Amino acid sequence: MRVLAVHADGLAFEAVQPASESDAATPASGPATGELGECVVGFVAVERSDRADRDAVATDAAAELDAVADRLGAERIGLIPREHLIDDPASADAAAAALEALAEQLDPERELLRAPVGWQLAVDVERKGHPFAERAIRVVPRRRDADGATPNRGGANAIDALSELGLAVRDSAGDGDALRWLPRGQFLRSALREYAEELLADADAVPVSTPAIDVHAAADRREGTERSDSIVGPADRAQLLRPSVHGGLLSALGDAIGDGVGADDAPVRLRETARWRPERAANVPPEAFDRRVRSEYHAALPDEAAAIDEFERLVGVIAEASAALGVAAEAATLGADAATLTLAEGFAVDRPAFGDRIAAALDDPVAVETVADDSRYWAARLAFVATDDDGREFPLGSVELDAATPARFGIEGVDGGTPVLVHAAPIGDVEGTIAALAGPAAASERRGLPIWLAPTQVRLVPIDDRHVGFCDDAAIELRDQGVRADVDARDATVGERLDRAARERVPYVAVVGDRELDEGVLPVAVSETGREERLTVDGLRERVLAKCEGRLGLGGALPRRVGAYPSDDDE
Repeated sequence: MRVLAVHADGLAFEAVQPASESDAATPASGPATGELGECVVGFVAVERSDRADRDAVATDAAAELDAVADRLGAERIGLIPREHLIDDPASADAAAAALEALAEQLDPERELLRAPVGWQLAVDVERKGHPFAERAIRVVPRRRDADGATPNRGGANAIDALSELGLAVRDSAGDGDALRWLPRGQFLRSALREYAEELLADADAVPVSTPAIDVHAAADRREGTERSDSIVGPADRAQLLRPSVHGGLLSALGDAIGDGVGADDAPVRLRETARWRPERAANVPPEAFDRRVRSEYHAALPDEAAAIDEFERLVGVIAEASAALGVAAEAATLGADAATLTLAEGFAVDRPAFGDRIAAALDDPVAVETVADDSRYWAARLAFVATDDDGREFPLGSVELDAATPARFGIEGVDGGTPVLVHAAPIGDVEGTIAALAGPAAASERRGLPIWLAPTQVRLVPIDDRHVGFCDDAAIELRDQGVRADVDARDATVGERLDRAARERVPYVAVVGDRELDEGVLPVAVSETGREERLTVDGLRERVLAKCEGRLGLGGALPRRVGAYPSDDDE
């Protein structure tokens, strides 16, 4: 919903004629004419996507309008529907319902005048001339916590951790917390996305790329009529389908099912990299990242039994990714649950053994929670979370069992039945996962990123120019064998270069001098243990590759020389 709030000396309107023939028989949703003295005029445009949670949108829009009136000392509010403020307006009926809900939430002590929806209006507004006479407001559907508060994403803490590790910095040319990813951080983004895509390819999903379309708009166009109900609910971090993004994906699933999914056919399994920008609205706290990327899996199964089997199979994929990221070990250290299984109440009652089945698939106990049947589009959701030392939780991989969306979206199987969907994201969104890993690493000198994911796994620090050649040769040998090694031969003291390696949490660091040239053995400082070990180049290679457990070649590699790319040292 978009609102243009105007402080005016006066407002007058007249409903001249219905906006369309279909509206001619619709009773006016407000008086045909009206006048107000000094007031705040709210020109309101109701978006089709507001159906995700119309009442919450109306409540937040009313709060914003009341706040404007409070600041300006206005005792009257006028509401004028103005669908031309947006590209994808809701129908007249939906807009009228939303405006009625908004009006009901406004301060009852203020005088209110509301113009009808679905009519051509002649409007006269005497706008005041002060600098604060106009304000553009946008509110969006959003999920609240159980106590009614909108969750805060903790953006400042995340950016501070990324900066501490030399992964990203605030861009001084941007607004607020605009983020500049440095080469090491960009390497992580590429490596994590590549890793997630490999997991989904191994899960037999075929790649697609679908347009980002609002779910409700896509459903309306497929059906040729506008539905009044919510399809997937407001977006939050506890669901994979986003109402503003996944309309194209659901449409692709529907078309693929129509081409041949039945009880005897293989399920449709799609994977794609979803990209979106977090909502910027008056009722949503700012996020740490201005864009997010997530590798996703979406499958359509002919019935619930097949979907439950698929859900269990994907649980194994998510568990593998979470173990690789160190989530289970970190949770055990903090005494927290690595995974939580959330079930709709009806689903939990009808399938009392489902939790035990998932725990057996994980080979680990799992926390089980329930939610009201109508509060989510999914019936079951398993999610892994990373928890930092302050108890903040960061969502990572998840898998959902979704029986509601096909019927709401209008997806049918070839036999006329309704398929069941399974959605999954093996590591969550890339940026959030990096923040989850960076937080604990920044809080501890010894706790770094998983070795297989470290942008630099081995750093060689020559004491003098005559040692640089040996370091270059060793780095080339290591890199040829799949180890990400670099050389810090910058014009800085050895101590300064070691400080940078420590700040970047490089797992293995070796200082190279005359002794190393003579003996061919490196004094390797191991970040994980804080100890020094003497290893040959071959021994170091074997150590790193063993720690990587076959996860090699992800994300490419940074230049061999540390000074060859920008870092936070350059800021």
